[in-house]
Amino acid sequence: MISAKDIESALRPVKDPELQHSIVALGMVGEITVSSETVSLTLKMPLPGSPTEGVLCDSIKETLVAMEGISEVTIAIATMSDTERMDLANKLHGRPSEGETQSGGASDNPAMKNATPLALNADNSIAETDPKRLEIAEALAKVEDPEINLPLTQLGMVKSIGIAGGDIVVEILLTIPGCPLKDKITGDIGKEIEKLKWVDSVGVSFGVMTEEQRQNVGKIIEQSRGTQPPAWKHDIKLEDIAKRIITVCSGKGGVGKSTTTTNVAFALASMGHQVGILDADVYGFSIPRMTGIHGQPVVENDRIEPLKKGNVQVMSMGYFIDEDAPVIWRGPLLHKAINQFLADVNWSTLDYLLIDLPPGTGDVTLTIAQALPTAEMLIVTTPQPVATHVAGRVAKLAERTKLKLLGVVENMSYLEVDGQKLRIFGEGGGRELAERLNVPLLGEAPLHQEIRERSDDGNPVASDGKTELSKVYFEIAEKIAQTEVAVISA
Repeated sequence: MISAKDIESALRPVKDPELQHSIVALGMVGEITVSSETVSLTLKMPLPGSPTEGVLCDSIKETLVAMEGISEVTIAIATMSDTERMDLANKLHGRPSEGETQSGGASDNPAMKNATPLALNADNSIAETDPKRLEIAEALAKVEDPEINLPLTQLGMVKSIGIAGGDIVVEILLTIPGCPLKDKITGDIGKEIEKLKWVDSVGVSFGVMTEEQRQNVGKIIEQSRGTQPPAWKHDIKLEDIAKRIITVCSGKGGVGKSTTTTNVAFALASMGHQVGILDADVYGFSIPRMTGIHGQPVVENDRIEPLKKGNVQVMSMGYFIDEDAPVIWRGPLLHKAINQFLADVNWSTLDYLLIDLPPGTGDVTLTIAQALPTAEMLIVTTPQPVATHVAGRVAKLAERTKLKLLGVVENMSYLEVDGQKLRIFGEGGGRELAERLNVPLLGEAPLHQEIRERSDDGNPVASDGKTELSKVYFEIAEKIAQTEVAVISA
């Protein structure tokens, strides 16, 4: 006899097409009744008249009719109450609903009462001796974190296991709150544990790691993968992408790194070069807006075609998600995205590929620095000491990874008023940094309203040719074309 729990379990993989989370986990599946071969349930929509109602109903029916013993499914549509909508929002943001701390069907599981920590040896191998707990632990060892691709047990993500007869509950510690892959982890755990014949139900609850536990995960990843960067798809060869690859870096945000990248790229293109821009700032992408190059990339013969404007080709995460959508990814997924943007994009005959990196020395910067060791690094800073100091840390990254430092660009150097240059952010910071690193100062770009406005409008000043305002970017581009790249020695 099929039970309401069986129906709920079957519906867990069904996702809301807009929210991209399980409708069960979001509380969208209401009362379920099973009579003979007929299933009746309530689908609770966040708002009335949602255009996804039909799609969801079709998915639910298709899923349930595929079950043996079910021939008919009836669905009643209801609208969530304000409290239910608030609970849904909390779940989407990783916050517990009012009065709840559990998810994944664990809160009412009787096994919660006797849950105890998973026993592990010092090397994170399983130390359980109770036969049933050992079976559960061995099943969990087959479940990998979807992004890190290492077993949950090895990463220390399994906090506790509870068993009450055939009811099982597992508590998992996430590295970040609101992890977008909780549903997949829940499904993978259920799939493995439910293979055990004596198991009747599986519940999964979630907590969040402490900072110390997160750091330990980082050590485990490093130990498992060694010091080598992850393998790159198709064995990427730099000469197959561009004659020169230049990473544009900054120590901190807000110094005009993307503005500099865009204008230098258009200046190089105006000089007759074929130029690509890879927007590797996955969290804070801005190149689509600044270049004015919009659209949806197409895929031909398993290759992504970059979007183009004249001699400039562009690829960015901004072409695949909404401009205002948050990107909540950890290192391995970032690596995959950058990998694909390099290996699977049909960059055509590039003289220069400019890679607009996120600020600092995080996952993306380190990944590219390791995987493209012959690339060049261009540092953007502002004149004030705090900016040049943190930019120096990026230079240290170049030193450790053997990247070649191309030079320094000082942005927002001055504000010109009535022919007088006002150094409102200080003076000489960029030059001092360049001298300290023994590389050239390639240019000093002014703080100017038109540069900002035209970047926001997708019409960079350097796209007009050598106007007075764009002159500084053409001078930087010319120096880049002429400069012999020096190996950094800081």
